[in-house]
Amino acid sequence: MELIFKVAIIFSLGFCFASQVLKADENQSKKNENQLKEKNLSVESGEYEGISYEIKLKADYIFEILRCPTCQNIPLKDSHSQIAENMKKLIIQKLQEGWTETQIVDYFVQRYGDEILLQPKTKVFYVLPVVFLISALALLFIFLVRKNKTNEKAIQENKD
Repeated sequence: MELIFKVAIIFSLGFCFASQVLKADENQSKKNENQLKEKNLSVESGEYEGISYEIKLKADYIFEILRCPTCQNIPLKDSHSQIAENMKKLIIQKLQEGWTETQIVDYFVQRYGDEILLQPKTKVFYVLPVVFLISALALLFIFLVRKNKTNEKAIQENKD
């Protein structure tokens, strides 16, 4: 009974830690988004003339969070491939039509999958190592307790 109680405490502490990691990562993501929105990253003025400043800022934000499908880990903003240029034009067009940033990002995620995002939506990659570590510690604890009990039994048998 005591062993089950100890294992439950270890798992609950581990999940508390994992939730704190997720909250911290979420806060960092929001902070990064706000910093990107505040930056004055301008779209090449010659290529996109006649576009309002607000649309340019929204487009630059989207260019920062989406990656080029043909390049490896390069934001759309830094890519000069043909598909990246087409995506930039499509983003500008959709912004002019009144689409929100979230709708545009969701459109590209639906079309290309989560791989199009520079920061994936799933938090599994952050939680899995913590879960594995906690599981390994719990198994180690159980192994040591069992070994201790067998050692105690051997000592008792030797005394008798």
